[in-house]
Amino acid sequence: MPTLHFKTAEGYRKNMAYRHIHDIPDTAKDVVVAGKTHVVKHSTNPKRVKIDSAQRKKEAKQKRGSGK
Repeated sequence: MPTLHFKTAEGYRKNMAYRHIHDIPDTAKDVVVAGKTHVVKHSTNPKRVKIDSAQRKKEAKQKRGSGK
């Protein structure tokens, strides 16, 4: 799993907000903020379904089409 590097905690929070808004799962195990490593605990909720980018695009396209 990759390690994400951020200069500030605010940058990390903005990245997490972006991922949440666009329903992009966070795959990083370690996060480095201002040179300090933080270990990330991912959700173990079995109800949370992770979908790949092709499925995400397909669902977004269907949502846009249904609004017409």
